[in-house]
Amino acid sequence: MRSPSSNHSFFLLFLAVLAQVAHNLDYSDLEAMDISCPERDKCAGYRFNRNFMDRNCECDYACRTYRDCCIDAQRRRSSSRAQQLSNIICLNYGEGRHTGVYVVSRCSANWNGPQQVRQKCEGPTDFSDPMSAAPVTSVAQSVTYKNLFCAECNNAHMQSLKTFQFKLSCDGLDDISQAQIMGDLFYDQQRATWGINRPGDGGDKNFVECDIIFYVPDYINSTVRFCRANVISTCASDWTRPSVRQMCEEYMAVVYGIDHAYRNPHCAICNHKTVADIACKTSWSSRRRMFFPDLVDVNPGDGDQVGVTKKVIPQCPSLHKYDPFAKKCRKMQCAIPSYELVDGKCVPPGS
Repeated sequence: MRSPSSNHSFFLLFLAVLAQVAHNLDYSDLEAMDISCPERDKCAGYRFNRNFMDRNCECDYACRTYRDCCIDAQRRRSSSRAQQLSNIICLNYGEGRHTGVYVVSRCSANWNGPQQVRQKCEGPTDFSDPMSAAPVTSVAQSVTYKNLFCAECNNAHMQSLKTFQFKLSCDGLDDISQAQIMGDLFYDQQRATWGINRPGDGGDKNFVECDIIFYVPDYINSTVRFCRANVISTCASDWTRPSVRQMCEEYMAVVYGIDHAYRNPHCAICNHKTVADIACKTSWSSRRRMFFPDLVDVNPGDGDQVGVTKKVIPQCPSLHKYDPFAKKCRKMQCAIPSYELVDGKCVPPGS
């Protein structure tokens, strides 16, 4: 790496020639900026490194659809530019700031079912019913949905849905067991959050809030499309050089600053960062302190999979899942509890 002063000089020179190279980006541009990491942001490195978390971009058949192609990916150079799917977002999950999975977050255009389903799919996540709020993956279609409602209003294969696992993060409750917390856990309507009451001074009760954190089950890793969440992908509003703005949108090679991650070095530059401010690796720690070591997995029959820690839960009837929040078995094939699955569609009772 260059010294900070030489990096700054190069940065000024780089800006002067951007307009000439904007239409012909290739990997040599990253090398010239002295911010390349071939093992993480080049297609040769992509083919060698199969661990998603050790890559900063993609080179597969779908990278144009998801707009996460490396700068030297052949599919990025296609003459017909792919449009990002408007109904898909990168949903953050787990403990990391940037771990994410692409999910369908809007109802199908031809959905004409209950408005309640559309509101629950496209609106803010309602954690009062975590089982319905959890992301779900259709293993039959290899599609992940923001929640059960989005699966329903996109005609998902409801019988093939796998619900994401979860952990609880409760500040200051590391002195009692997970089983005790699950037994005392309740949803506080006024605070709009889950938690438990703990004894306080003078006989008062102190409410301790618990966050619900979702995780992708290991046994569907090959089914979901992972992404890099909370990455800045646009230029600052006061940026005036259109050539850099174009390059910011053109490819992915994630870089990290002190507080933020950027889609690529050009996105960092048009947010007023210099090459000296960014790196292609990060040493950031997890964003949440975890108190529960066990993942809770409500998917029946999957607890014996390698790499999956499953909390022991009661056996439920066929087509049911145990809801540890409601503390009962539930038939989770339809988002609206009273609806029934008929010929693969959720319909009102008696229809």
